[in-house]
Amino acid sequence: MMARGGMAAGKIDSQRKTKMNKTLRIIAISAAIALGGTLPGAAEEVDHYAPLPSDTLAEALENFVTYNRKIEEVLAQDDLSV
Repeated sequence: MMARGGMAAGKIDSQRKTKMNKTLRIIAISAAIALGGTLPGAAEEVDHYAPLPSDTLAEALENFVTYNRKIEEVLAQDDLSV
């Protein structure tokens, strides 16, 4: 025999947790967006790789992979400077 309200109470608790997780996720994303411009170094001018135009999705993916490799090489350096 099930305890009084056992199944219903479990479902309600699960719904509350889901709703709370969604709320916390929204708060965290909002905070990240709001604070994004206040981070140190955010106002500094940064050199970027020149964008490459892509006529097809395949070209775009190849450019993406190529430049991700370049970024990995930079991040692998011991001394990172702007």
